[in-house]
Amino acid sequence: MAALGRKLSFLYNELGLIMSRKQLAGELTGLLGYQPSLERFYPGRGWGLKYLLYKPGEQVPVAVLKVASMIIERRLRTRLGETYMAPAGRFERESGILARLAAIGLGPGVLACLEDYFVRDYIAGQTLAGMSAAQIARRLPSVLDAVDRACAAGIFHTDLNAGNVIVEPTGGIKFIDCEIPRDPPDEANDIAGARAYCHQRLLYSLAGATGCDTVISDTAGEYFSAAENPPISPEQASALVLGKTELGENQR
Repeated sequence: MAALGRKLSFLYNELGLIMSRKQLAGELTGLLGYQPSLERFYPGRGWGLKYLLYKPGEQVPVAVLKVASMIIERRLRTRLGETYMAPAGRFERESGILARLAAIGLGPGVLACLEDYFVRDYIAGQTLAGMSAAQIARRLPSVLDAVDRACAAGIFHTDLNAGNVIVEPTGGIKFIDCEIPRDPPDEANDIAGARAYCHQRLLYSLAGATGCDTVISDTAGEYFSAAENPPISPEQASALVLGKTELGENQR
């Protein structure tokens, strides 16, 4: 039923596209240099509709297209009020963060960014949210290392959660989808706070993804115990995974 609900919601929101899928494919042909076919990506979440892009004759997607829907935008304006950010601003911001992550090997390449949509490379692999607790525990140290690499480069992903971390078949880590229109602590003046923000959001999301698993909690605690300069305490890391520590309202 949940899958059917997502599909119906997607189809309804698709009525709010500024241009049709055929028009999108035509415009993308000029931008990408090939005529892509578009496939609806029903599992996709967020404040836009996602499509997988395929090159002619190929069966594996090469890119992900995120498009604004005016139906979604109307809901967002009502819900967010003064904090609402128009699609052009959100897409520019998200594509900018992803491009910076890509430059250090932690994000997808951005192929195009326009006012109503943007296109990024497709990343093959599995999200943390789609893994078992044992799999997450094995991958978690590499993921937390990747978070620190990004923060050390001054890149602060604004929506780190288990669904936005992809583990590639080779074991590489990539971060996607950072569209949330809220800022972490001012990274220019509070790098330590922004770093803690990123770790806390990710660990907090694991509680919901895994049902508060003690194996992951122990792994998180051990990771921060061994760190020379941990952004949060081992006890807090464990408690976040177990759902015993709440995030502040601005961090959810």
